[in-house]
Amino acid sequence: MDLSPTASRFDNSISWVAAVGNEAALSVFDELGADAIYARNRELSALLRHALAEAGWTPVELAEANRSTIVAVPLGEGDPARVLAELRERGVVAAARDGNLRLSVHFYNDEDDIARLVAALTEIEQ
Repeated sequence: MDLSPTASRFDNSISWVAAVGNEAALSVFDELGADAIYARNRELSALLRHALAEAGWTPVELAEANRSTIVAVPLGEGDPARVLAELRERGVVAAARDGNLRLSVHFYNDEDDIARLVAALTEIEQ
């Protein structure tokens, strides 16, 4: 293969399969509208915060203006790797950052996802 002696040797063509998939996926945003997606995300994150607090996994409290769909739950002395592994065993994907369990919801999540997360957390020793 003869490569160009210029930086164009690193050029790649577009991944057309990914481009077609992206177009289909992003059309959902156009269909639903940004305001509806934002409202649904806020609704889900509020539900998540409430459900976590009810289950004894109190999230970090932020002023309403500073909240997002990312919810942090302090792990205290808990081992983040253990908590993440136990959640993964129960089909829940999460992350740990700076001693907090990091949870995030988006419009494609639903109330059943939150219930499943909270049920998994209640099975895990804090």
